[in-house]
Amino acid sequence: MPRICPRCQLDLKQQVNRGVTLDFCEKCHGIWFDANEIDQVSGKEGMTEWLRNAAHACPQPVCPWCSHPQTRHGAVCEQCGKAVGALCPVCHVWMPTFDVRGTQMDFCVRCSGLWLDPGEFEKLSEGGGPEKPAGGGPARRAPSPRPPQAQPQGQGAPPPPAQAGAPQPPPAQAR
Repeated sequence: MPRICPRCQLDLKQQVNRGVTLDFCEKCHGIWFDANEIDQVSGKEGMTEWLRNAAHACPQPVCPWCSHPQTRHGAVCEQCGKAVGALCPVCHVWMPTFDVRGTQMDFCVRCSGLWLDPGEFEKLSEGGGPEKPAGGGPARRAPSPRPPQAQPQGQGAPPPPAQAGAPQPPPAQAR
């Protein structure tokens, strides 16, 4: 069963970044990290555990339609039956949105997967998460795992990718 974008409801594509296969949406450019993939791509050991703890520390989620507190993770409100938010591409349950240092995150408390909208990876890499980098080396900002953006063809524009979903070379490391 293909994974579906929690925003656009389209099939997610795959891209390899830093040796990790990530799922991304070609339309909204959001990106899905399975459990512990954010640790590997960001270079911050313990990021998944830190996010899991942050999600559990957030107030109880409420339905955006009727404000009824949600006691379980389902796709619809227990009270009014309306859709309550983004669905996890893996578990197909509602992912509560929570705030991490000013950035809204969609985190699945069931499978510990993380959905990031454009720009959220950069915000998280710059200031969020555990301070100890993986490997014990100096902390540095991880390159964005974003898929290459499509550019209009024409004079001076690069040709389109050879094949949709084909692994792309990792982005250049920031220095």
